[in-house]
Amino acid sequence: MSKSILITFISVIFLISSCLSQKQIIGKWVSESPENTAAGGFGTRQFTLGKESWEVRASVYLDSSLNFPVFTFRAVGKYTIGGKSGAISNAEEAVFGFDKKYITLKTKDTSLIHKYGFDKCDLIYLMEKDITDTGCAFFVSNAVCPQEFDLVSITGNTLYLGARPLSGGMCEEAKRPKLLGLPLTRIGK
Repeated sequence: MSKSILITFISVIFLISSCLSQKQIIGKWVSESPENTAAGGFGTRQFTLGKESWEVRASVYLDSSLNFPVFTFRAVGKYTIGGKSGAISNAEEAVFGFDKKYITLKTKDTSLIHKYGFDKCDLIYLMEKDITDTGCAFFVSNAVCPQEFDLVSITGNTLYLGARPLSGGMCEEAKRPKLLGLPLTRIGK
């Protein structure tokens, strides 16, 4: 076997082994512990990743014991993974599309509702509202943000997505995260 064929063969094997497979990412992934949120409070994230579709549930609480919920954001859509990240050596680029976005208000505290900007969204306590077309507070409509450009990295049963930039949105490819965020752990199979 010639030296150039051997190098090409090794390069292809490395490329194949370094790419995420569908089998690795499919499953339910949850926050390892309550996470500090940018808006104050604590949050939990739960991602359910199928072969091509995904769902996220991000809940915000006032306390780290998760006894005082404020709201839950839920979104569903299609996703793609492909292409090594130029910023992180062990990550791949991903795009998470939004088919639907929802908010569920989990507090009756009017000062909290005002603080988060939900007082203008016509939310009803404990009733999920579709905000896909309208947006709500800091959650923008699909017309403004139909997808987010992200990063994905898996080590064993731990999934890392990109760390959300301080500017918030990842709706443009130029705003794709440059760092990995907090870990998510696979639950079940």
